Amino acid sequence: MLIGRFELQRLEQGFDACKAIRIDSSGEAMILGDDENWVPARLLSGSVLLRKLAWMRLQDQSGRIYLELISGDARQSQNWRRLQVIWRHIGA
Repeated sequence: MLIGRFELQRLEQGFDACKAIRIDSSGEAMILGDDENWVPARLLSGSVLLRKLAWMRLQDQSGRIYLELISGDARQSQNWRRLQVIWRHIGA
Protein backbone atom coordinates (compact mmCIF):
# COMPACT_ATOMS: atom_id res chain seq x y z
CA MET A 1 0.00 0.00 0.00
CA LEU A 2 2.81 2.41 0.87
CA ILE A 3 4.62 1.72 -2.40
CA GLY A 4 1.41 2.33 -4.38
CA ARG A 5 0.83 5.63 -2.62
CA PHE A 6 4.44 6.72 -3.26
CA GLU A 7 4.12 5.82 -6.94
CA LEU A 8 0.85 7.76 -7.28
CA GLN A 9 2.40 10.83 -5.66
CA ARG A 10 5.38 10.62 -7.99
CA LEU A 11 3.14 10.32 -11.03
CA GLU A 12 1.03 13.26 -9.88
CA GLN A 13 4.15 15.42 -9.47
CA GLY A 14 5.25 14.56 -13.01
CA PHE A 15 1.77 15.29 -14.35
CA ASP A 16 1.64 18.66 -12.60
CA ALA A 17 5.16 19.60 -13.77
CA CYS A 18 4.45 19.07 -17.49
CA LYS A 19 2.81 21.96 -19.33
CA ALA A 20 3.38 20.73 -22.89
CA ILE A 21 5.02 17.95 -24.89
CA ARG A 22 6.75 18.38 -28.23
CA ILE A 23 7.70 15.41 -30.43
CA ASP A 24 9.48 16.17 -33.67
CA SER A 25 9.61 14.14 -36.87
CA SER A 26 12.80 12.35 -35.78
CA GLY A 27 11.02 11.10 -32.65
CA GLU A 28 12.90 13.34 -30.24
CA ALA A 29 10.78 14.63 -27.38
CA MET A 30 10.85 17.82 -25.35
CA ILE A 31 8.90 18.71 -22.20
CA LEU A 32 7.87 22.21 -21.18
CA GLY A 33 8.33 22.26 -17.43
CA ASP A 34 7.18 24.44 -14.56
CA ASP A 35 10.03 26.88 -15.19
CA GLU A 36 8.79 27.53 -18.77
CA ASN A 37 11.91 25.89 -20.25
CA TRP A 38 11.93 23.07 -22.79
CA VAL A 39 14.00 20.09 -21.62
CA PRO A 40 15.00 17.05 -23.69
CA ALA A 41 13.16 13.84 -22.88
CA ARG A 42 12.88 10.33 -24.20
CA LEU A 43 9.75 8.38 -24.93
CA LEU A 44 9.54 5.29 -22.72
CA SER A 45 8.16 1.87 -23.52
CA GLY A 46 4.56 1.52 -22.47
CA SER A 47 3.55 4.66 -24.36
CA VAL A 48 0.50 4.00 -26.51
CA LEU A 49 -1.18 5.96 -29.29
CA LEU A 50 -4.70 4.98 -30.30
CA ARG A 51 -7.05 6.65 -32.75
CA LYS A 52 -8.35 9.23 -30.29
CA LEU A 53 -6.31 8.63 -27.13
CA ALA A 54 -2.62 8.57 -26.18
CA TRP A 55 -0.83 7.51 -23.02
CA MET A 56 2.63 9.09 -23.06
CA ARG A 57 5.43 7.99 -20.76
CA LEU A 58 8.45 10.30 -20.93
CA GLN A 59 11.61 10.70 -18.91
CA ASP A 60 13.79 13.80 -18.75
CA GLN A 61 17.58 13.85 -18.33
CA SER A 62 17.32 14.06 -14.55
CA GLY A 63 15.32 10.82 -14.47
CA ARG A 64 11.96 12.36 -13.67
CA ILE A 65 9.10 10.44 -15.28
CA TYR A 66 6.13 12.20 -16.83
CA LEU A 67 2.84 10.49 -17.66
CA GLU A 68 0.25 12.19 -19.79
CA LEU A 69 -3.15 11.03 -20.98
CA ILE A 70 -3.98 12.97 -24.15
CA SER A 71 -7.00 12.88 -26.44
CA GLY A 72 -7.46 14.14 -29.96
CA ASP A 73 -9.10 13.54 -33.30
CA ALA A 74 -7.17 13.47 -36.59
CA ARG A 75 -10.21 14.75 -38.45
CA GLN A 76 -10.35 17.90 -36.32
CA SER A 77 -6.71 18.47 -35.36
CA GLN A 78 -3.77 18.65 -37.75
CA ASN A 79 -1.39 18.29 -34.78
CA TRP A 80 -3.04 15.02 -33.73
CA ARG A 81 -2.69 13.75 -37.31
CA ARG A 82 1.00 14.74 -37.31
CA LEU A 83 1.50 12.87 -34.03
CA GLN A 84 -0.01 9.73 -35.55
CA VAL A 85 2.30 9.98 -38.58
CA ILE A 86 5.37 10.55 -36.39
CA TRP A 87 4.32 7.67 -34.14
CA ARG A 88 4.16 5.28 -37.11
CA HIS A 89 7.59 6.49 -38.21
CA ILE A 90 9.08 5.96 -34.73
CA GLY A 91 7.68 2.44 -34.51
CA ALA A 92 9.02 1.41 -37.94
